[in-house]
Amino acid sequence: METGLITANSPADTDWRGWRKYTAVTAVIDSFNANRTSIRLNFVDISEHSGIGGSVSAIKRDNPVLDPEIYKKTFLKIRETIFIREGIK
Repeated sequence: METGLITANSPADTDWRGWRKYTAVTAVIDSFNANRTSIRLNFVDISEHSGIGGSVSAIKRDNPVLDPEIYKKTFLKIRETIFIREGIK
């Protein structure tokens, strides 16, 4: 079995109070054989507030994304991409 881990962050936005907000995602991909692959995704909304001078995050809040629609839309995009790639082969 082959396994892979992918991590990514969305572009960050900073509000007027200095809170830097972005979404992080991790994907664990397990390939069992040529016809069976498992993908597990975790989305987390992250808010960070810098300390004096902006050096180190003084406050960090991680909130898991629990909205099933986000995951449904993401897996739909993954299926579409797989379908397209299979057609190209």
